[in-house]
Amino acid sequence: MHKELNPISDIFWILRLASAEGSLHSADYMSNTLECNIKYAMAGLGIIAAYPAMDIVQKSQLVNVLPELTSTPLNFDLIFADSLKDDHQANSLVNHLLKSIRKT
Repeated sequence: MHKELNPISDIFWILRLASAEGSLHSADYMSNTLECNIKYAMAGLGIIAAYPAMDIVQKSQLVNVLPELTSTPLNFDLIFADSLKDDHQANSLVNHLLKSIRKT
């Protein structure tokens, strides 16, 4: 998938590394679960793309081998029904998300 078709995330960035413009390396293995990707990386079978602040990544003790590769910050809005404006659980979730985002 090309970035213009999926502006939220370039999931194939790793396949573009050291490849000619407009081409991709082939992947012998791809997974959408971080736990599985970490196990493969720890076994020396590849590298993963993950947020270093995530607990699972920190506990894995993997080493950041490409620290110069970063993603573009993503702007977003939290949208919910007006009826939830004074809802304690909704406000707790919003506050938690904002606090978590500001830490990273």
